[in-house]
Amino acid sequence: RAGTAWARNRLGWTAIKQGQFAGAEEMLGSALSYFRETDHRRGLIWTLNDLGFLLRRQGDYPEAQRQHRESLRISEMIDFRDGIAWSLYELADAQRDAGLYAAAQESLERSLAIYRALGSLDAALCLYRLGYLLILQGQTAQAGPYLEESLAAYRHVGSQDGLAITTCYQGELALAQGDGSTAVRHLQRSLALFKSLSEDGNPWGLLRVLDSLSRTYLVLGRLEAACAPLLELGDRARQLSSLPSLMNSLIGLAFVLARQGQNGQALDLLAVPLHHPATRYESRQRAQGLLQALEAKLPAGATHKQLPAGQIQESWEFFDLQLQLLARKSQETIE
Repeated sequence: RAGTAWARNRLGWTAIKQGQFAGAEEMLGSALSYFRETDHRRGLIWTLNDLGFLLRRQGDYPEAQRQHRESLRISEMIDFRDGIAWSLYELADAQRDAGLYAAAQESLERSLAIYRALGSLDAALCLYRLGYLLILQGQTAQAGPYLEESLAAYRHVGSQDGLAITTCYQGELALAQGDGSTAVRHLQRSLALFKSLSEDGNPWGLLRVLDSLSRTYLVLGRLEAACAPLLELGDRARQLSSLPSLMNSLIGLAFVLARQGQNGQALDLLAVPLHHPATRYESRQRAQGLLQALEAKLPAGATHKQLPAGQIQESWEFFDLQLQLLARKSQETIE
């Protein structure tokens, strides 16, 4: 039965990567039940972290933190250092998405210290995440060395995936420092690296770079260039059932509409990410910034689909309609 539980765990992970969340929940839930019944602690650790990862893809950041904290508690109970480090790394992502930057930084620093002591390449994961956290907090000078060390580690082992995601964050750093042309260069390279990976590579990293690239083009005022990555972001987000990434595409499209003088439609679109629980903290800040720039308030009751984060499929009809309309408008603008 233990072998079956591990198989269900892996099937659950595969389902997550395919955006089949209902199947993932079923498989991971079945594995978790067995591991709880038999007090299989390592099985619990990995399955709880996988469940937390799934919850983050659905935008349920409080529950994701709870799963990662339980995994961390069990890991510490049996002094499983690799489990402690991985639980802290995953917990940091959920904390960052919820806007708990100081807590996320502390979790990552603890994880990094353990991975360094273990001599694990996973230290590079913590390094680029720490770099990005510092960027989000405006500490760009401190962020650079973390990203450079992560890049060096991935170059040493020839990890295309690692190079792709760290190069993406180099683009974020350049943008934060006001160097738009360098940001575009890094992000285009990151996008090319991600697209050179196999289909079972890092689909969430690709979502990240599409969001970063479209946002950079918008900052530079290149609306036409921003449309293609924005629409691809929305398309891939739907394929992966990733509500947080879909929120990012809606925010980006609202920026496009606002730049085109279509403030009413921009506000209508902003109502979704501003009210939806799946919107990441950093994304919500961008949406609120646009709302302030428009010197407007959302219409009373303009909440659209205020669904619990897990009810993904019920949101798609509204999002699909908005993205289809905006795709047509964007094409008309380009032509």
